[in-house]
Amino acid sequence: MENQTEVRPVVSGSVMKLLEYLLYVTCTGFHVLYAHDQVPEVEDRCLIWMLACGAVMIAVMLIMKNDVWQQIIIITLATTTTFVVGYWVHTMEFGLTVYLVMGIMVAWLQKPVLNIISSIEGLLAMILAYVCFKDVILEKVSGLFYLTMTIIGAFAMASICYMVIRYRKQVAFIEEQKQSLIQAQKSKDMFFANMSHEIRTPMNAVVGMCELILREPNLSDTVRENAVGIRNSGKNLLAIINDILDFSKIESGKLYYAQEPYSLSSVINDVVAMAMVRKGKKPIEVLVDCDSNMPAVLIGDEMRIRQIITNLMGNAVKFTKEGRIKLTLRSEKSGTGVLLRVVVSDTGIGIREEDLKLLFEAFMRLDAKKNSSVEGTGLGLAITKRLVEGMHGELTITSKYGEGSEFGFFIPQGVADRKPIVHLRQPKKEYHILLIPDFERISNESVRQEYGEFLERLIAQLGIRGYMVTDEKTRQQQIVSILEQDPEADYTHIFISGYEYQANEQLYDRLAEEIQICVVIERDTVFHGGKNIRIIYKPMYLLTMAAILNGESVTGLSKKREQERIRFIAPACKVLAVDDNMVNLQVIKGLLKTYRIEVDTVESAGEALAEMRNGKYDLVLMDHMMPVMDGMEAVEKIRADKEHYDQNIPIIALTANAVNGAKNMFLKNGFQDFIAKPIEIATLEHVLLSWLPKDKVELQEGQMNAIRMKPEDEDDSIYHFETIDEKVGLSYFANQRADYEDILRIFYEGGKKKQIELRDAYETGNMQAYMIQVHSLKSTALNIGAVRLSEMAKNQEVAARSSRLEEVIQNHDSMMEEYRLVLQDIEKVL
Repeated sequence: MENQTEVRPVVSGSVMKLLEYLLYVTCTGFHVLYAHDQVPEVEDRCLIWMLACGAVMIAVMLIMKNDVWQQIIIITLATTTTFVVGYWVHTMEFGLTVYLVMGIMVAWLQKPVLNIISSIEGLLAMILAYVCFKDVILEKVSGLFYLTMTIIGAFAMASICYMVIRYRKQVAFIEEQKQSLIQAQKSKDMFFANMSHEIRTPMNAVVGMCELILREPNLSDTVRENAVGIRNSGKNLLAIINDILDFSKIESGKLYYAQEPYSLSSVINDVVAMAMVRKGKKPIEVLVDCDSNMPAVLIGDEMRIRQIITNLMGNAVKFTKEGRIKLTLRSEKSGTGVLLRVVVSDTGIGIREEDLKLLFEAFMRLDAKKNSSVEGTGLGLAITKRLVEGMHGELTITSKYGEGSEFGFFIPQGVADRKPIVHLRQPKKEYHILLIPDFERISNESVRQEYGEFLERLIAQLGIRGYMVTDEKTRQQQIVSILEQDPEADYTHIFISGYEYQANEQLYDRLAEEIQICVVIERDTVFHGGKNIRIIYKPMYLLTMAAILNGESVTGLSKKREQERIRFIAPACKVLAVDDNMVNLQVIKGLLKTYRIEVDTVESAGEALAEMRNGKYDLVLMDHMMPVMDGMEAVEKIRADKEHYDQNIPIIALTANAVNGAKNMFLKNGFQDFIAKPIEIATLEHVLLSWLPKDKVELQEGQMNAIRMKPEDEDDSIYHFETIDEKVGLSYFANQRADYEDILRIFYEGGKKKQIELRDAYETGNMQAYMIQVHSLKSTALNIGAVRLSEMAKNQEVAARSSRLEEVIQNHDSMMEEYRLVLQDIEKVL
């Protein structure tokens, strides 16, 4: 290798010298004491010699720079002193002491060459002693004994030299290998980062162009289907890349597990929605069985919990052609927190017993011939197992080949709010529901039976009155009872299938004038119902049922999802997009055109700096990796030059560098937010709404099939906030509750991050960053009606701008507490 690794000595040079000197003093001191008792006439001579040689040793150690000669002189002095003093006191110990001194000293020497020199010098000393002091030696011991001692000593010294030299070579080899591994890991990390960037950049163009195509009006079904196929294939490729990146981080031990509060219901809803999209038209019933008493807010790594459940649900969908998939969630109290238990079971193909031990091996695909049509890298379960274990949990599996599998895990989680995940606003006795499921659509008898038991348990968990129709005769009897106003049939809600509604449309439209009629349909079903008919997309489970009963919003996906709703427009806003790829700029421009935002584009960071000097922008979308000057360098120049650049302008990292930790890296280096390529529309909308000036954003009526269960004439004070004036908030949205709830949700979801950013800016004393954060909080808080929080943020902004640090410190904690209470208030209604 070109760069040889310098091997560290066993001990430092200064410590080694001190040990040598102490060893010298100990050995010679022994002879001085012996002379004092046995040969008093030479005591002074021994002491003077010892001190003189000791002084020379100290001088050599302090003055001489060459380690080799320094050691040779020290060893020679020590050996000579041992012989001279030993001869004067007429003891045999002097010869043996030489080996004692040299044997101990040699183990601490700094370089292999000194070990050899020390050994040779010790051997010569023994031979010289015999030649010079033969008579003295033979008076004490026989010649054979002395010869034997010399040979044994030489062998011992040679052995020590060999071991020390081998030891140092091994240390050098190990250190060299360690450095090679470190370099290899760095190279691998760099490769994955570059791979992420290089693949995500063209994929951004592919997926982005598909999004633009899908936004075009009057598309033929063929074009729309092809565009959706291209987009989904691109996203599948990105999912594979993300798996590889995650696995790399886990293997290198660099994966960080967050400990933050998160809404369990949000995780469940998102995972179930994703599973239903992946299921497509497969004849599979998805059942979600969650305990109604589980804590609403847990503390842990929300993203990783979501990833684990998504992986397990995704595998269940992949390997199940028909039947059912069941997601079960429970929690058990454990100390101050809970054990979150999750089980995903299916009626899929199952796993052979001999394959179970290979299941969690990386890149391993079982029964490859049978599953050749199933996509995947074989990393999903390997990552899942490592994530579970990384959070101190355990993953279990049981499976029967040909019948299905059951994956379960438990992970300890903290509890931020012990309020139950499900809470009905009205007394339970006020609710009375009628369920008319589409049992006839389920061909599998065991699945049909399990589905019925699941619905019965659903009613029991809610603790309300309910009746489930199991056959056509019973259905007719119940409908007649309702029409005849039978007191026993005082239903508040009737849940029916889409097929049931279509078969008796006029009947249910009439009943809907008095009773809430809810139609449960598949997500890809085109449905046209009466004005009072409410739609629920499968699967119906505890959380969706409770939302309906509470009169809360239930958002579903219809076939028209590709024509994404325009949630807002901002014709007065001006955005600068910076990217060295013209296709990416075209995608960005096309996406922002939807919101009527004026967009300027430049292809380099240098051009961006010039444009930002001359133009007034409301927001900048900045790519990271660009030639000459990258995005991070550009932002650093902008933040450093307060004279020529607006320090309040939000700069968003729009980049394909989406490896683990990238977002934190950007936020710490002057960016306000992060969007990974390919651009997700929901993420783009969230970022734009968060950072564009509120007075320039015009919120529009939603075009998606967002179903609201609140009566139109409902009392304005439905939310009963303690920290928010909802009338003020609603006034910003023309009293449209759906839009107001969307902004509340956005404010809440961004709240944790904003709190961390505020706290970081405050604790590090970065008043510029703090001022930017409270400025943003001032506007967003006012938009939702959190007037008191907005006023507090405004005062903190003024104090930070004027460098009144004492005032900032004095009021920071009270503002953060108010912020916490506002988020807590919002959480109650979401």
